[in-house]
Amino acid sequence: MRNSFTSKQIAADLGVSQTTVSRALSGKGRVSPATRELVKKYIIEHGGTYEEPASDGSEALTTNIAIVIPEDYNQNFMSFFMTCLSGIQETCQANGYDLLVTSCGNKDVSSLVRIVEKHKVDGVILARTYDNDAAVEFLQSKHVPFVTIGTTPVSNVTMIDEDNVGSAMEMTQILIAKGFKKLALICGSLDFIVNRQRLEGFNLGVEEAGLPLHGEIVYTNKDTVADVSDCVSDILSKGADCIVCADDNLAMMTLNELRRRHVHIPGEVKIASFYDSTYLMQYHPSVTSLVFDSRTLGRKAAEKLLFMLGTFDSDQSESISLSYEISFRESTK
Repeated sequence: MRNSFTSKQIAADLGVSQTTVSRALSGKGRVSPATRELVKKYIIEHGGTYEEPASDGSEALTTNIAIVIPEDYNQNFMSFFMTCLSGIQETCQANGYDLLVTSCGNKDVSSLVRIVEKHKVDGVILARTYDNDAAVEFLQSKHVPFVTIGTTPVSNVTMIDEDNVGSAMEMTQILIAKGFKKLALICGSLDFIVNRQRLEGFNLGVEEAGLPLHGEIVYTNKDTVADVSDCVSDILSKGADCIVCADDNLAMMTLNELRRRHVHIPGEVKIASFYDSTYLMQYHPSVTSLVFDSRTLGRKAAEKLLFMLGTFDSDQSESISLSYEISFRESTK
């Protein structure tokens, strides 16, 4: 390409992503023949010279997208991933794409490597993010278009996420405003960025309310029934008036433990969750929770990826954070 064109300028004029233009010019990564021809025509019409890029062997579109879910998910997390998946499927199907579902851990991404190196997909959606994310590093090295559901510290990554910090902070502030002065938090593994975000939001909410941060009743890296049992025992001995759980899975374990101990909710202790589920809505008493639209989360992730592939018209180039609602129920009355 000669003349003074930039991929940013071409992308803006054609209404496609800058990444798509870069792939069309470099031959690295999948891009549709129609998009490559569109870029070529633009350059020639504006007085430039287009040179056919050297192919990296991956230019043939498969019309398949991979969704990568964490290998350590369990039945309690199935609702979130299935709801996200329904939104992804809806968008992909409407745009002529099929889904391939696989699972990976943070360190072992061999299943993803196999899918990509055999050219089975045009792009990837990562359903969980980590620090030092091996999947992100691999996909960037292979110039494969991808979107993360969740925040990553890696630069030049297209992300879609829920406002985990802001929502957790707001809910914490409101709980304190309702008169709860000694809150306990049970949080899962801090290897997951989402858990660190919810912990940050909780701490900010306590600080903004002017209360001292009771470090002794903030529990992190708690993932098992035994962990939660120990936490609940300690929390009750320290007289916390409300137990906040970082996600619905921890909330379910906490509810089961409180029921086992014959602790009355909300009479003896209140409970709330930073993530909602059907179980928490239907539990008696129903549990106060943050409500996010996981279906829209999946749909927006798919829209972003399809835009990067040049097959979706709307400009989804900017990372976005979805809105939320706080549903106050019987467990905090």
